[in-house]
Amino acid sequence: MEKNKLILKGGLMLIALSFIFCMGAAFYLKLDIPVFFENNTEIYIYKNGNTEAYNIEDFRIQYLTNNWDNRKVVDITFKEIPDVRFIASEDGFGGWSFPMFGTSGNQVLGETYGRYSLRTIYIKFEQSVDKDLDGIQLENAVITFNNGDVMNTNIGKIVLSENKFDRDYLSQEEGSSSSDGTDTSRYFVKENIVLEKFDSPFLENIKRNIEITIDGKDYRDISGMEYEHGDRFTIKSKLKSPNDILDKFKSNQFDLCLYFKDKDGNLHKTKSHFIHFKPYEYDIKLWDIISYLQQRGAI
Repeated sequence: MEKNKLILKGGLMLIALSFIFCMGAAFYLKLDIPVFFENNTEIYIYKNGNTEAYNIEDFRIQYLTNNWDNRKVVDITFKEIPDVRFIASEDGFGGWSFPMFGTSGNQVLGETYGRYSLRTIYIKFEQSVDKDLDGIQLENAVITFNNGDVMNTNIGKIVLSENKFDRDYLSQEEGSSSSDGTDTSRYFVKENIVLEKFDSPFLENIKRNIEITIDGKDYRDISGMEYEHGDRFTIKSKLKSPNDILDKFKSNQFDLCLYFKDKDGNLHKTKSHFIHFKPYEYDIKLWDIISYLQQRGAI
């Protein structure tokens, strides 16, 4: 009998300790506010016909929140251009570019990873904008939720960029990408050119995780490479999975600009190779999320 009492007492103690541990872990892992991923993203803007008004490609940003957080983002503004109105929706856009709305109050929001939910906000201009936005960098967002909560957050860097491709000297013949992170672009040379350099507002941020070559030559050593009319060259990039957990949760989407000189020595540039690098889209684990949030100081 005494032995049974000891077993019962030990079992109750284990249950109590497990409860305390679970409560402690839940308290520790809880997010006080949503955490937005850092972006290194270039978003194309374009003019509507022959007007001076700009429109924008739909784009998205993502964040982590507690999996019981039933709020949705319904509005976003950026401090860099406070007079430009945006439409924001976590449900995406339906026909006529209007936001789509959830049909159930019990709808599961986002993608669930343990105690966390990965959410996506889809964004576009509310209407065409009659001002020059080329080169504007968006970093500081004001987020409004459907319950009226408002938060200020840094989203990294989103650069608005006119979709400019110089087709007088180069034309792209083909492009391909593969699941191993390799992207290839092949160009036909229409006029004699001398290459100068690759550049991008974001290249410095990912240089340790990417290899880029033109015809096998490292992108940092292409200055002086000559091509004549009728030649072809191939740009290849190879993305490596980052070791830094903060880099793993960065969104990188941008074009590399190729600078070159014509036969008269005039300098030109054209967008020439698209980089798409979101490692967390392919392999995301709960432990990675916890480690990321720890590094961000969120838990």
